Amino acid sequence: MKRLAMFVLFALMASAGVPVSAQQSESHALVQKMIERNPDLRTFQARIHADVRLLSFPFYSPKLDGTSYFKRPDNYQVVFDRVPPFARGLDHFFSDLADPSTWERRFDITIEGRPESSGRRVIQMKLVAKIRGMIDHTDVYVDPGTYEVVRLQWHYYNGGVITMDQTYRNVGTFNMLSSQHAEIHVPHIRAVADSQYSEYHTNIAVSDSVFTELHK
Repeated sequence: MKRLAMFVLFALMASAGVPVSAQQSESHALVQKMIERNPDLRTFQARIHADVRLLSFPFYSPKLDGTSYFKRPDNYQVVFDRVPPFARGLDHFFSDLADPSTWERRFDITIEGRPESSGRRVIQMKLVAKIRGMIDHTDVYVDPGTYEVVRLQWHYYNGGVITMDQTYRNVGTFNMLSSQHAEIHVPHIRAVADSQYSEYHTNIAVSDSVFTELHK
């Protein structure tokens, strides 16, 4: 029976086309390349401005301003100055997958293919949370030339989908996030959100207490 069970296990792995160990090795190597995009970047602080427009009732259009913080090895957070009650949680949305150094701890990761996105070939990764919540999985699209995350797509169990496209620019010697455009299609809510990042300050002192306060 043990031999039969082992035979079935290997047969299932073979039928998937790529051995599990090879998939893990490939996804791990890609995540490491993403983490190493800015090897000399230890910290940064930047301002973020977001325009959110609800396309369904109540048709609000809030404009949000806040600060983005990062500190190696794995601290990243966006905190808005003021958030109206109906927009609570947007800070988590903007910072959810911003730091690839946390991905392998939080998700099971596979590489799904190399489709075209906006006229260029990208690598598509599938992230499934190890602790399940409302999201079935997240698709992450990576530019293989720069290792930038150019698109994120959250797929919810209730059928909702949020898609976010991202652009980058050089800030000194670093390649940093410049803008985001999100289209939100979840039950009872349709919205778009556009954000811009500015006033970058890199390799400055950022206290750990900043992240402690943000996670309370």
